[in-house]
Amino acid sequence: MVIYRIDIRDVRTRDELHSKIAEVLPLPEYYGRNLDALFDILTESAEERVIEFITEPSVEEALGKYYRALTAMCRAAEEDNPNLEIVFLDEE
Repeated sequence: MVIYRIDIRDVRTRDELHSKIAEVLPLPEYYGRNLDALFDILTESAEERVIEFITEPSVEEALGKYYRALTAMCRAAEEDNPNLEIVFLDEE
């Protein structure tokens, strides 16, 4: 099992979020830098992995609805892919 830690504590925009994700996860060149594309990649992989998003309250405040969409997409991806676990760790 592989553990990927994505520190998003300094993220304030969608673009910054997807840049952080792309820095850590082994994503294909064609990654669309949006939640639908990320869902597809996460659910198609058979690799056993844990993805840890290191976050803090200011990230949710900055991203608003997009942060909530991210967490909902992660839950859906976990349900669809039994080899995937995604956690959000609040580290201020």
